[in-house]
Amino acid sequence: VNGDTPDSLCAFNNFRIFRKDRTTGNGGGVMCYVPGLFQSFLVNPIVDIASGVDFEIVWTLVRPRILPRPWSCIVVAVVYIPPWYSAERCREFKSYTLSCIYFFRTKYAHPGFIICGDFNTCNTDFFIKLLHFKQKVTKPTRGANVLDRFFTNFDSYLDAMILPPLGLSDHNCML
Repeated sequence: VNGDTPDSLCAFNNFRIFRKDRTTGNGGGVMCYVPGLFQSFLVNPIVDIASGVDFEIVWTLVRPRILPRPWSCIVVAVVYIPPWYSAERCREFKSYTLSCIYFFRTKYAHPGFIICGDFNTCNTDFFIKLLHFKQKVTKPTRGANVLDRFFTNFDSYLDAMILPPLGLSDHNCML
């Protein structure tokens, strides 16, 4: 999907689409679908990171009518980290992501987080060690590897169920 592709080509009834298309090269980008009955909007965190950092990540704020205490909202991030990222680029992603999470924690009272996507070989231990999030994907999502992950600070999520790939994808689906 690129900026020339209208939302109508990838829309589902009763879902809002939030997307960030890849700005260079072919294809790529990330997309988040949110049920239309939830109040939701795209958020661009204001963080103090070196200019020019352009990651394939879309941040969406979701406010269902009812959330368990103490959560006030859900921040959903859909991420794609290409396999060619260097260790330095992965460190920039870590710094950017941590800054965004701290931004949300200061702007909203008790936000819940869901951060999911294809992280390839980028080290994601910081979600668990620094943020105390839980990684809910425990089985391989592409061949014998766990490339696709789901991090959250919600206690109520079960481990992800791994389903067969859709279409021509070589990644399994997560539920």
